[in-house]
Amino acid sequence: MCCRQSLIAGLLISSVGFSVSCGRAPVPVVDRIAILPLENLTSDATLDWVSRAAQYALANQLTGVGNLFPRTVPDTREARLAGATRAVEGYLSGDANLLRIHAVVEDLSQKKAASEIEITGPRQKGLLPLIDQLAKAVNPLARPYSTKSDAALEEYAKGDFAGAVKQDAAFGPAYVNWIAQLRFKGDRDAGLDVLSKAKMQGDKLNELDRAQIDVAAAWLHPEDRNARRAAMMNLAMIVKYDTQLFRELSDAALLVRNYKSAAEWLEKSLAVEPGDTNALNSLAYAYALSGDLAAAERTIAQYRKVAPGDANTYDSMGEIYFVSGKFVDAEKAFSEGFEKSPQFSGGALMYKAAFSRLMLGDEKGASGLFDRYLEFRQSANDPTLEARRANWKFLTGRRKAALARLAKLETAQARGQLAILLLLNGDAAGARKQAESAMQPPAQDKQLASMAIFLAGPATTAAQWQEAAARVFGPASAAAIKNQFVAYGMFLKGQYADAAALLGPLVTDASPLSGTFQKELLAASLVGAGRVAEAEPLVAMYPIPDGANENVFTGMMFPRLFETRAAVLEKQGKAAEAKAMRELASKFAAH
Repeated sequence: MCCRQSLIAGLLISSVGFSVSCGRAPVPVVDRIAILPLENLTSDATLDWVSRAAQYALANQLTGVGNLFPRTVPDTREARLAGATRAVEGYLSGDANLLRIHAVVEDLSQKKAASEIEITGPRQKGLLPLIDQLAKAVNPLARPYSTKSDAALEEYAKGDFAGAVKQDAAFGPAYVNWIAQLRFKGDRDAGLDVLSKAKMQGDKLNELDRAQIDVAAAWLHPEDRNARRAAMMNLAMIVKYDTQLFRELSDAALLVRNYKSAAEWLEKSLAVEPGDTNALNSLAYAYALSGDLAAAERTIAQYRKVAPGDANTYDSMGEIYFVSGKFVDAEKAFSEGFEKSPQFSGGALMYKAAFSRLMLGDEKGASGLFDRYLEFRQSANDPTLEARRANWKFLTGRRKAALARLAKLETAQARGQLAILLLLNGDAAGARKQAESAMQPPAQDKQLASMAIFLAGPATTAAQWQEAAARVFGPASAAAIKNQFVAYGMFLKGQYADAAALLGPLVTDASPLSGTFQKELLAASLVGAGRVAEAEPLVAMYPIPDGANENVFTGMMFPRLFETRAAVLEKQGKAAEAKAMRELASKFAAH
């Protein structure tokens, strides 16, 4: 199963670093040091903010220093889970005149204190001078923190980043997290304003702060992927060992279809954390996308050694074989995974095994595997068994039987599914009638029915489709979602050029692994519009079967994907291969 990566910048970011090397390197000696909150043991509750503030400041000061890899964690248990080798923890005490930090640097492998640090300073000079001394006690090369204002740090620790900047206009981490906060709110205009304020500080911000601000602000110009990647690369030149950012850089390379670079960044990540199963999983897909199936197999084998009981190794290997057109191997991997862990992803491995057999043209064998999948779903008390069975019959060409079976079901979900399948079968009027019936009270699940009404609508021009989408989806829905279903509607009506115009950006903007269904529809649209040469690179791999949801729209793609490839093969002068593809398509013709 392919992974999806998280956002680069989170709230209250503690700068963690990473190194850049070429290819799979020997595991470097990394000092993974966990920074725990500083407990407030003074009698002054107004100093409670110090607990997290000291944690953030100390991690920032130690980022990119020597071989240190600092991480902020809540306790030593989490430190061990994060693979830390040392942990810094302590408490703040004092009186009306003095502040005192007592800290212990613990060797987590030996479970004993490696050193103790005692720092005392005048209360009137505040907390930051003590934190600075603590950072230098951990490592003499620790950088100065980004502010010398306790007031700014207090606002920062409380999450008031605007207030922190008001106290110190050159407080870099406050800008980083303020921009990240606005990203979560989706307030781009405010984000641009904050970025402008940060840029005005120029060299008052240190090099690390400037680099992190650029990375955090990359979302403000999502169309400029090169700028986002350049910002992360710049940060990579400053800090070391941040495997999360390695993975972000790999994702950025995937988006521009630079599979070699994507693999290299994951190799660098694994050089730091060789047991990272997420990175191993992603690396296998990157190799597969680059066409190096042997490397993908080796990587999954390595993943299996690290996590021998993880059924995802079989799912991932099966998907990699599937997209590569190795359907016999895909079926074997999926089936083995199902035997070892039937409950994984709700039994989806057996569904994918059945679909793999279907791609070989063996409907009888595929349906036997699908029956095993249904047996598992029945044991899990799945109330949608008949709807699943009907959807499978539709895919395998037994459309009349599928529609008749669904027509006997009373649930709103089944009636909505029937409306969609009627539409895919070319009966727009019947689909509208069924969908309108499914929308009547007391129906609780109206989603499929409302989609069917929209897709079966009278819209013809691109403008009319967009107007209809605005009414159905509302102003709050993302443009990408609206365009996706508008493209579906156009495709079903044979408006292939218009559908391709909408699907093109959706495919470009998506990961090559998460947008395989749209990519297949784009290829079919281009072929339908007579632009066969443009479809050629899109059909180099096959779309991953949707085992988790058994997407009711799969009937738009299957068995048409064989016809699409036949057209491309004919364009390439490969008549025999094209004929074989058309024969596969004919096996699943509607009857």
